[in-house]
Amino acid sequence: MRKTSDHAIVFGASLAGLLTARVLAEVYKQVTVVERDVLPPAGQQRKGVPHGRHLHGLHPRGREILDELFPGFTAEVTAAGAVCCDVLADAQWVLSGHQLKQRHAGLPALLASRPFLEGHVRERVFRLPNVRVLDGHSVAGLLAAREGRKVTGARVSGYVSSPPGC
Repeated sequence: MRKTSDHAIVFGASLAGLLTARVLAEVYKQVTVVERDVLPPAGQQRKGVPHGRHLHGLHPRGREILDELFPGFTAEVTAAGAVCCDVLADAQWVLSGHQLKQRHAGLPALLASRPFLEGHVRERVFRLPNVRVLDGHSVAGLLAAREGRKVTGARVSGYVSSPPGC
């Protein structure tokens, strides 16, 4: 990764944005996450994620990656209520109308709600000393170098939605 600054900006605190911030925190002195929603506590639905109420799961490799990025993640979330199960033995898979045979595969996955998983990842990312969040803010535009070939920053506007309780 070729750096031109000591500060990275991530647009959005979804799982993708949070994991991006986590990885960038290893390289940049400061990482700022700008999120349009006012972020709720872990486990509560976020306005900007309409599909968040559906059951979500992390397949085995996704779970392994989260344990690599956040040591002890699986133990933490299962202690808090996530279900760890064998992806083939403990679930029924139906593909094109054909049910796969249930067998022990030794591939543990995690099942939980999206707000639960995202909230736990968010708590871990925001504990990093060089990551800060601007929730309730919106990116109003990008700033570019004179020649216009390189983004050098972002224009951020204040609260775009009311904080909880307002």
